[in-house]
This record gives sequence, structure tokens and C-alpha cells, in this order.
Amino acid sequence: MLGEMRAFSVFAEVGSVQATASRLHITQSAVTRQIMRLEQQLDTLLLDRRFRPPTLTPMGLNVLERCRSILRELGELKASVSPTSEPAGKLRVGIGYVLADDEISDCLHNVTTRFPKVALSIKTDWHHSLIDMVQKNRLDVAIIPAQPGLLLPADTRGRVVGAEPLVFVVGTKLGRVRRSTLAEWARLPWIVKPRDTGTREVLETVLASSGLPLEVASEVRDENLQLSLVARGAGIALVTKRSVRRHPRKKDLRTLRLTPQDLKLDIMVVRGNLPGSLKPAIDTVEERLIARLD
Repeated sequence: MLGEMRAFSVFAEVGSVQATASRLHITQSAVTRQIMRLEQQLDTLLLDRRFRPPTLTPMGLNVLERCRSILRELGELKASVSPTSEPAGKLRVGIGYVLADDEISDCLHNVTTRFPKVALSIKTDWHHSLIDMVQKNRLDVAIIPAQPGLLLPADTRGRVVGAEPLVFVVGTKLGRVRRSTLAEWARLPWIVKPRDTGTREVLETVLASSGLPLEVASEVRDENLQLSLVARGAGIALVTKRSVRRHPRKKDLRTLRLTPQDLKLDIMVVRGNLPGSLKPAIDTVEERLIARLD
């Protein structure tokens, strides 16, 4: 039906079958058939054929406006999803809880500065929820701390753009006690996150490689609460360095180096396979994160 509407709209503009055929690169008989087919589909006369050339009927004038509106909206829709068009529309970004701070905000703000037609929509959540939203096209992109061995759904893809340093941390009062090895510190109660958050898996791997048990005192999702408990002397934790730096009680926290290797979580950008015209905006998010996290 779109072809019929296009032929009718062009005919109304140029005024003849011959000129319409030339504009659309089809035969004159094809133009005539398309307009007649549109009349049949709408069950109404669009042209008054008593005149030469035919003129539009009153209903034809009404249909013309609707056809032009539909064709214009279709053109805008095609432009909005074309990979070669200027990014425009809402960019839906998910951010893992632990990464939601001013550094990430600055990287995202750069996208709207570079592409003025892009508006940001931000959602924070746990990384497995964000991945699910990308897969179901409820988000265009997600920025997450990736747990070791993370497997993405087949219709999404991820790129590691940097690393988030992890540190062991205790309250300053506990930190005054003379201990030097991981085995000695690991005797303290552990304040941990649930599994599938990344940090928990790194901690379990480190302790297991040293033959040490994990004695969980508290299991909390929120890293801010986790550090508040540590600051009050409730135990020891493995957390992101970022969270220690921004915690309101950071003066009551002491970081420890207990392993020869630096511990970290990969930061990953996860996107779907159909970014449309937003692809340059998502690429810019990746570029800015790589530059910031280098």
C-alpha cells in the first residue's frame, strides 16, 4: 500500500501520469494501476476523471494529507534507525550500582555534547538485570562490572573498556592490630556481597587459592552499607577502590595489600545487535570510558 500512496502523492504534486512515471521511474500504466488499486483498497474515488488531467476529489484531498503524513513519518522512522544518520532520540543507558558516580556521568554527558539530538535515560541496577534489559531491548547499552567468566546472551555483545581496582579494607581500629598476611586477616569476619556480583567471586577465588575458608558474617548488596559495617569494626571486606574513595566514613577505613597481584574487576560495555542510528553515540560512550579508565 505504501507504493500506491507514494504514486498518488507524487501525482497530486506533479499533476500528470507521465510526470509521475518519470519521477518514480516506472511506466505510466503502472502509475494508473497503483492509483486505481489505492482507490479499491480505500473503497473511494480519489480522482475525478471527467477532467483531463484528472483532478482530486474532495475525499482525494483528504486522503492526500493522510498519505503525505504517513510517508513523512515513514521517512523519519527510516532515518532514525539508519546507522549512517546523525544519532537522535533517547539513549537508554544502564549502569551497575558500584559504577554510578561522577566519572561515569561525565563520560555520558560528553555524548550529549557531541550529539545534541541525543537525550539520555539512565537506569542503575545489578549487572545481571541490566544485561537482561539489553537483551530485551529495554536498554541500548549497559556499563557493568563483569564477574570472572561472565557469559553474555547470544544476541548481545560486550567489550571490556577498563578495570576497576579492588582492595581489602578494614576499620581503622582493627587495622591497628599487628597482622601481615592474608591468612591472618582472613580470620576476621567477612562482610561480603551476594554471588553473581563479581567481587564475591574474586574473593572466593583468592581465598581458595590460598586454602583459606570464607567465614561470612554479613551478606549485603549495597557497597555503601558494606563499608559502613567495616568502618564500625564489624569485619573485613573486598570492595572497589572507587567505593572507598567516595564513602562518607573513608577516614575510618584502612585499605590493605594482601596479595602479590592487583585484584580487579573488568568494566564491560554491553550492547545489543541493533543499535540503529545510536551506534555512534554508543561508540562514543566506549571511547570516553576507555580514555577515563586507562
